[in-house]
Amino acid sequence: MKYILQMIVDESSWQNLSPEEMQPMIDAMEGFNDELRAAGAWVSGEGLDYSSDAKTVRVSDGNRTVTDGPYGSGKEQLGGLWIIEAENMDDAVGWAQRVPMANGSIEVRGLIPEE
Repeated sequence: MKYILQMIVDESSWQNLSPEEMQPMIDAMEGFNDELRAAGAWVSGEGLDYSSDAKTVRVSDGNRTVTDGPYGSGKEQLGGLWIIEAENMDDAVGWAQRVPMANGSIEVRGLIPEE
């Protein structure tokens, strides 16, 4: 079954880092991605641009409006995601527990298979 691992983070901890300061985090994430690939669990994964650069399309009674910024106003935002193959939720959570991050959370959800 496929699962999505959503990395929820406070982006303010990244915004003022130099490329040299970010490189160890990038290297750690690339190492994690390599582990997923080696285990045959990798489907896809992406980091996201800062939420401050996002646009949100809101729909109410069929009417659409576009606003600047992310869908939520909280301090934490979606920072990246992986789509993985895992036997079950416990295995997917096991992968989430291995994501190399110091702060934040990983939301794990099953994807509904296309029939």
